[in-house]
Amino acid sequence: MADTPTELRVRLSIIINKELVFELARLGPEVKVLSPQRLIDDLNQFHHQAYQQYCL
Repeated sequence: MADTPTELRVRLSIIINKELVFELARLGPEVKVLSPQRLIDDLNQFHHQAYQQYCL
């Protein structure tokens, strides 16, 4: 765990599911997932699909 004025880093043991992806996506640029790669990929896919749905 790292806690500085500009960063709070935590490590969690979790199950990756749609609810987790939605919660992290809801936080927008306020959060950055560093690992696992599968969760990063799921978030990227979520944002890409949303962009494709709403881009003009």
